[in-house]
Amino acid sequence: TEIYTLSLHDALPISVRVTIGPTPASSIRLSSVKTRKGGFTLSGVASPSGETGAKIELLRLNATPGASARFSVFGTANLGAGKDKVTFHAKVGHGTWVLQLEYTRPGQAPSFSALRTVTIH
Repeated sequence: TEIYTLSLHDALPISVRVTIGPTPASSIRLSSVKTRKGGFTLSGVASPSGETGAKIELLRLNATPGASARFSVFGTANLGAGKDKVTFHAKVGHGTWVLQLEYTRPGQAPSFSALRTVTIH
């Protein structure tokens, strides 16, 4: 009977293929978030400007311990032709929220803003 001990250095090379999709043809930037008692006001800027059928969705995730760890659509704004700015006024319960904007143009892959965390008292 022979006993062999293998280490990670003895393992065969593992090949991983990663495919990254094309860079989105649009972008969305979360420009400001102002909190107030029981809610917030959020502004964003899209590039390029809107066209018929373009929309921006406000996504939220409740980061309070014990809450569901899923993003949900909290609001939707249709972005008219030539428009690039959007503002959402929202009322939410107290807690910590992670916010993100999603910009979708007809026939294009969506683009997402950076995440922003806010605490509402």
